[in-house]
Amino acid sequence: MAQQNVRKSEYFDLPNIPETYADYVIQTYFDNRSQNFRLEFGVTRLDATDPKQPIAKQYTSCRLVLTPDALIKLAANIEDMMNDLKAKGIVTPHTHDVSDTVQ
Repeated sequence: MAQQNVRKSEYFDLPNIPETYADYVIQTYFDNRSQNFRLEFGVTRLDATDPKQPIAKQYTSCRLVLTPDALIKLAANIEDMMNDLKAKGIVTPHTHDVSDTVQ
């Protein structure tokens, strides 16, 4: 069995990188060509040009590209956070309603 050459890495926080806010996921997909996962997030903003009929507009706020390993780690972290939120009663388990699934 071939031994892999694994290098240790050291984490450096860069506090000057801005945070990006998103209130919905626009799309997620796997790019076969680059073998990366692409996630696009968006933000909803209210256009109050006409105060009587404000219009909600959705804009792309972030495009995130992850390697398969990074996506697996992200999924595990999100699962851990969701389990903590469920245990604290902040969110409740959601069951998927398949009644409107196209057959």
